[in-house]
Amino acid sequence: QLVLERLASAAQPCPLPPGVDVVVEGAPAHAFYAVVDGRVVVHRKGRKVVHLGAGDSFGERGLLDSAPRNATVTTETDATVLRIEGEALLEALQGAPTLRPALDMSSTAPGLQLGDEGRPLVDDKDRVGA
Repeated sequence: QLVLERLASAAQPCPLPPGVDVVVEGAPAHAFYAVVDGRVVVHRKGRKVVHLGAGDSFGERGLLDSAPRNATVTTETDATVLRIEGEALLEALQGAPTLRPALDMSSTAPGLQLGDEGRPLVDDKDRVGA
């Protein structure tokens, strides 16, 4: 229960318009995301893989495997995602290892869009507290 409370307090709501890449294929992984409302689409190698909506999550694979993002996730509609810093998620998993299988089973795909300066708009390690 304590671990879940810590994760909830670390979650940052990110309201986003349609067309925003939350994560980008090949980019470093910085955070985990849960869709609160709206819809996002997952692309791998330019092909649509799946649509995600409220209650779905993405972004765990890159964090768990210390690997680049394996897909791009783009908002299709106005959407709100909860963003949890990778460090907070990994600390929570150390404190409650039973959460890891649940994350492994929820895996779908991740991604991100770059801003004008070539930096991520949402999945940016410098976004903390933004």
